[in-house]
Amino acid sequence: MPSVSDEVLVFRLWRRVSDSAEWLPTSPLLVHVGDGGDALPAHLSWGTEDGAQSAVGFSPDMASCYGHRRTAGGDVVEARGERDGCGEFPEGADGARGYEFDTEIEEAGSWHPAGRLRVLIDDGSEEPVRWVTWGDQSSNAFSIVLRSVRPSGKADVSDLVSFVWASAEHRDAGEVAMNLVDASASKWFAPHNHASLEFQLTQPIAVDRYVLTSANDAPDRDPATWTLRGSADGHLWRTLDIRSGQSFTERHQSRMYRIAEPGPYDHYRLDITGNNGSPHLQLEAVRFLADGSGRFVGYRQHAGHAPVAHRGIRVAQSPLDMPAEPLPEDAPAPSRVMLAMSTPGFPPNTLDSQGTPIWLSELASDEPHHTLHVVRGLEPAQALEALGAKPQLFQPCELPSAKPDRWSSLPGAALGIEPGTSAALLAGRIGAWTFVYDDSGFTGHDDATSLSANGRAAATSMYSTNAAASLTYAVDGTRLAWINVDDLNLKKDLSGMPDELCAAFQAAGTVEHDYLKPGQPDYDICMRVICALAGLSCAVEDLRRIPLLATPFG
Repeated sequence: MPSVSDEVLVFRLWRRVSDSAEWLPTSPLLVHVGDGGDALPAHLSWGTEDGAQSAVGFSPDMASCYGHRRTAGGDVVEARGERDGCGEFPEGADGARGYEFDTEIEEAGSWHPAGRLRVLIDDGSEEPVRWVTWGDQSSNAFSIVLRSVRPSGKADVSDLVSFVWASAEHRDAGEVAMNLVDASASKWFAPHNHASLEFQLTQPIAVDRYVLTSANDAPDRDPATWTLRGSADGHLWRTLDIRSGQSFTERHQSRMYRIAEPGPYDHYRLDITGNNGSPHLQLEAVRFLADGSGRFVGYRQHAGHAPVAHRGIRVAQSPLDMPAEPLPEDAPAPSRVMLAMSTPGFPPNTLDSQGTPIWLSELASDEPHHTLHVVRGLEPAQALEALGAKPQLFQPCELPSAKPDRWSSLPGAALGIEPGTSAALLAGRIGAWTFVYDDSGFTGHDDATSLSANGRAAATSMYSTNAAASLTYAVDGTRLAWINVDDLNLKKDLSGMPDELCAAFQAAGTVEHDYLKPGQPDYDICMRVICALAGLSCAVEDLRRIPLLATPFG
C-alpha cells in the first residue's frame, strides 16, 4: 500500500445533472487528508462556505471515485472520476489551498499532542472548505470543523479598510472610491475605461479571496480585465491575481475571485485595464475575504476504539519567496496617503504614515522637494506677489482628482506643467492664515522675512527627499528663528523659541521611526509645525471647498 503522507491525489472528473444521461467534463478534484500515516482515504465528505455539500467514495486501488454534490442553490449533481496523477503537499497542488495543523486529542480529561494533520480539498470552487469528514481504508474516522482566528468569526475583512484611493472618481455625483467599502453608499464611477484603486487596511491580512459587485446600470461599464497586487509598504508590490474576459450577467451581482498564493499585506491595489465597451468604469462594491481557518475542532476515531475530541491550530506559513517590484513609472499612485498616525495637533486621518500632513502628501509628487509658506494678514494674491510671482499669470485653480503620474504634483497637473520644467505655486486662505505651496522648492527661507513685513507673522518650511528639512519664523520683517532638523534638540531648544512657535512644535508632536533614536525629531516635523501654526490640519478635499489661486513660477 503506497504512503500518502505527502501525496496529493488528482482525479479527472465528469458530472451528470439530475435526469440526464450525459456525463460532462468538469474541474479536477485534488485531495489530501492524513495525519502522517499510510492509510488511503476510503470516503470523503465536505462543505464549503457557500453551503454546498459534496461526498465521494474511492475504489480500493484509488483508480476511480464516485460521488455527488448538492450546490448552494439546491441542485444535485452526480460526479465520477479517474485517477490522473499525484503531487506532493503542498508544492504539487497547483495553487490549491491546503491546511496543516498541530493537533491534540483529549483523553482522561486532559489534552495530549497528536502530531500534524494535513487537509487539502479542491474541486474548482472559489469557496473555501468549512468542514470535512472522512474515513480511511483502515477503518479510522475523522471529522473536523474549521474555525476562524478572528473573534468575530468573519471571513469578510473589508471592515479593516481604512482608506480607498482612486485614480479617478465622480465627486460631484458622490460616486467616490470610499463607496466601494460602504454598504450604505451607491457606487464608484470613473470617467475613463481604465483606473486604479488602492485599499489600505489597518493591519496586514492574507486576503485569499476578493469580491467585485456590479453597479446598478450600464453593463458595458463593468470591469473586464484587471490585476490585483499586494504590498507591505505601499511601494513594492507583488502580483496576486490577473483576470481578463470577465463579465457580470446581472446588476448588483457579486462575483468572487480566489488568490492562489496570498500573503500578509496592508495595501491592496486593483488596476483595471479594460471593461466591456464603455468609455467609463463603475463598481458597486469591493470586498476582501481572508481564510479564517486558523484552527479546528472535531473528533478522531481509530478502528475498534471510541471517538475522542480532536483539535488543532494551523501551522504558520513560511513567508512567500515571490518578487515584489515598484509600480511602473507611469502608474498613478496616491503619494504615501496612509492614514495611520496622529499627534496632539493632528487628529487621526490628517497625517500620513511618515508624519506628513496629509494634504501636503496629496498635493505633492511621490518624490517631493517642496516649500510651504504661511502668512497672517495677506490675501492669497498678495502673498503670491510678495514671493515674486507675476499677477498676469495667476488663475483660479480646481485641483484634479488625481495626478497623471508619480512625478507630478496636483497643482502642476492643474496648470499642465511638465515635471521639471517650472514650479507650480498654489495659494489659498483658511481662517486668518494664507498658505502658498511651492511644489518644486523654487522659493526659500528668505521669503518668510519679506512675507512678514509691516507687522505680519510668517513662516517657511522646506523639505526634500534627500532628508533635508528646515523652518524659518519671522515677525515684522525680522527673522526670529531658523531651525534645521539635523541640529534640533527638542528638550533644549523649545524654551528659547517665540511662544507661538513653541506651541506649534508642541502641537506637531513627535513621530517614531525605526531609524530615529527615542525623542529625536523626524524629518517631517517642520511641515507639521508650520501647519499647526496656521491651523492647517486638513485634507485636499477641504482645499477644494475654498477659492484657490495657482501660477507657474520660475
